[in-house]
Amino acid sequence: MMTGLEALRHLPKLRLFYDSPYYKNIGEQIMISLARKRPLSSSREQIKSAVLEDAIATAVKRSNPSCEAFIGVFVKRSARNSRDEANWDVRGIKFGKAEREHCNAALSVIVDRLKREFEISD
Repeated sequence: MMTGLEALRHLPKLRLFYDSPYYKNIGEQIMISLARKRPLSSSREQIKSAVLEDAIATAVKRSNPSCEAFIGVFVKRSARNSRDEANWDVRGIKFGKAEREHCNAALSVIVDRLKREFEISD
């Protein structure tokens, strides 16, 4: 398994979570999941919704200079139809003055990758 530092060496654009207050706890795991193309196992790790919302917002802000004004997302627990689905969805997006087209493109990639790795615990 690749550590967070190894992921940074291979993918330097993933330096997303240094300013997050949750960096030491979960930031490294999120960076690793973004670096992977497929999850290593079928079980997802548990994460609090506030941490997930902060991680998604930080990743979108860092994805493109036109997304720096992005405010954040609302994540809500949802019922899954199969074991392959995550138990959460993005229920709201606050774009602020950020360019919606660029932020939507980054958001879709980030959310798809994080849905493969994490479940909401609260």
